[in-house]
Parts: sequence; structure tokens; C-alpha cells
Amino acid sequence: MRKTRRTKPTLRDLQAVWPAESPPAPRPPAPPATVHSGPPPRCSLWAAEKLAFHPDPVQREILDGSSRRLLLLTSRQWGKSVVAAVRAVWQALFFPGSLIVVVGPVENQASELNRKIYHFVERLGLPVHGGGRGSLAVHFPNGSRIVGLSEVPDHVRGLSAPALILVDEAAFFKGSEILDAVLPMLATRPDGVLWLMSTPKGQSGFFYDLWHAPGGPWQRRRVTAAEIPDRIPAAFLAEEQRRNPANFRREYCCEFLSDDAALFSRESLLGLLSDQVEPL
Repeated sequence: MRKTRRTKPTLRDLQAVWPAESPPAPRPPAPPATVHSGPPPRCSLWAAEKLAFHPDPVQREILDGSSRRLLLLTSRQWGKSVVAAVRAVWQALFFPGSLIVVVGPVENQASELNRKIYHFVERLGLPVHGGGRGSLAVHFPNGSRIVGLSEVPDHVRGLSAPALILVDEAAFFKGSEILDAVLPMLATRPDGVLWLMSTPKGQSGFFYDLWHAPGGPWQRRRVTAAEIPDRIPAAFLAEEQRRNPANFRREYCCEFLSDDAALFSRESLLGLLSDQVEPL
């Protein structure tokens, strides 16, 4: 009996048995860089819709405010870093070419605010990229940048005409050098905004002086823990008050307390001064 030689099937044979595969569906084109026309939405409404961040009345007031110089004195856990991150991303997204500078007193503090900024940027799905100077540098397709820096004044110099400067935990800076470094940036940007945010530290430093200085261009806003009962339970605050009354007054009531080693408070010493001096 004659054996039949078996051969491997060719591509033509396989095509005759199996139907041709349909070509892969074309990928949708990458979305173009977001371009917004017309007036920008209110920051608080945009944050609730796009970032799932629903600000309380005070946070809404801050986000939608128009003050160019803001001193924000808040209780712990109020959410000032979140509010600052929302405002930074909103500014960068709706005002092309904006430079936003974020400054913290220590590297870790700046990084905490930076992480919130990155979180919101990722939530929006924006094709941004990093790079540049500092621990945070986010470049937006519309030319805006968010740059995070530490407290070292030399790191801050060289940036010019920012649309927004955010200084976190301003009361914890050692001196006024950081303020001397950031204010000249706004010399050629009259509409530039500067936020100085902090919990109290003591009765010294440039933040304390600005807070108690009469008048000036600064809007002052204090937010204590009593104003956010839905965020910090009353039982927790009562326990903190029993545990450390001085710390409670400072961290949750936003009081500037004198140094424990000082014999007299700064207010007491200033109260002894008078310009009503009779001539000899």
C-alpha cells in the first residue's frame, strides 16, 4: 500500500478553512490639549463637579475670593492644603501660561501640598508632565506651570511674574527672608495673588507681625475648629483641651501664644508703650 506524504498546511489553506479576521478597530485619537474659551467657572463649583471636592462655606469663600493678598489662619485639619491645591490647579487650567509657585517651610510640608496637587491633576486625566526645578514641577499643555519649592530663598529667586504664590505654614518660617524673596516676583504682575497660610506658632515672625499690623493690603481670615463641627468631633476637641490646654488653644482655637519661657506676652509689653509723653 502506497503511503501518502503529509505536508504542512499553507497560509492559503488556513484562509480557506477559517474566515479572515476583521481588522482591529482604530484607536480613538488622543484628546487635544484642553482649551477653554470664555470666562472660567467658579472655582468652588468646578472643584465639586470635576474633583469631587465639596467645599464648606468658608472654603467656598476662599476659593471664589478675589483678594490679591490673603492671610489665612486656620485650625488643624481644616483643609487649607486641599483648598490651596484646588486653587492652584484651577488657576493653571483656566488661565493659560500661568506660573504658580508653591512654597513650604520644610521639604516634607511642601511635598504634602504637592501630593494633593498631583492627585487632582491625575484625577482630571490631564496630559501633564513633570520636570524642572524643585520637588514639584507640573507642566500643563496650555503652558501653565506649578512649581514647588522649599523655604530656601535662593531656590525661590529667579522666578518672575507668577499668577499665584502659595506659602504654606507661613508662621513656621524662621525669618522674613522668604517674604523678601517672593514679593519682588509680583513687581511686574500687579494682578498676582499671594496667599500666606498657617496655623499659629508663637508671638514672633513675619506672619504674626502681618496678622496684627493695622490696615494694609491684607485680607485676614481666621477659621477655628468650632467652625467645622462636622469635621472634628466635639468629643475629640474636649479630650485635646483636657490633655494640653495650651496646645488646644494654639492648634484648634488659632491663638498666638507667647513662648513658655517668656515672662510677659508680647501684647503685655506693647501695652506698656505709649506715644503720649509729656515734655520735661
